[in-house]
Amino acid sequence: MKIKEVLSGFNLKKKEINFYLACLELGKSSASQIAKKAGIERTYIYDLAKSLQQRGLISITFSKGKKQFVASSPDKLKKIQEENLKNLEEILPQLKSMQRTKGEKPKISFFDGIAGIEQILLEAIKYKGEIKGFSSERFLSTHDSRFEKKITKLRVNRGIKTRFIGPVSKEFQYLQKTGQEKMRQIKMLPQDLFSSDIEIFTYRHNNVAILNFKQEFGLVIESYEIAHVLDQIFELIWRGGFVID
Repeated sequence: MKIKEVLSGFNLKKKEINFYLACLELGKSSASQIAKKAGIERTYIYDLAKSLQQRGLISITFSKGKKQFVASSPDKLKKIQEENLKNLEEILPQLKSMQRTKGEKPKISFFDGIAGIEQILLEAIKYKGEIKGFSSERFLSTHDSRFEKKITKLRVNRGIKTRFIGPVSKEFQYLQKTGQEKMRQIKMLPQDLFSSDIEIFTYRHNNVAILNFKQEFGLVIESYEIAHVLDQIFELIWRGGFVID
């Protein structure tokens, strides 16, 4: 495969490719040297240089008051490709969740017991992206605090942020106080407005988890439409006037 064909795959225009290759061959060079080598009119050089510099493919230095251009190592192209692939992998679950299949219905999975609830939580923190929803103080009082600490530690290590709304209680006051270090934001509602034995949250853009700590079971609904509506309801309440920061 020809070099220029490959470089065009980096969203580089023909003149940008010629500029970069000329700069690569010449080493540190002036605008006039690059223009001559690349066959580009000198009036285009500085605009092309600015574009390539923003992409990290060249650097600009000064020698005796004159600009000099230096091409970055070709390894930079590999790094760009790796970063693009990493970014794609991060949004791939979201893209898949948005894909519509005619006649497709939501998938519902049932998980029994505290072990089942833990399985749901461990699955949810595998994916990049915020987790948000409505919680219950039973999350902290189920069996013992080791349950909460284990999930939180794994989530923080993976850099996953959360936002939750819960009822006013000592448990949620504790979560609020430790929020910054635990990568979470907590808001509370008066108990006469909101009190619950279940936790319901969205993750991975198309999954809704429902955890019943009182009866010890969990459900996961895979549906972009349902998750999207729940996200909107959450944001309305989060920004509303009834929450206690």
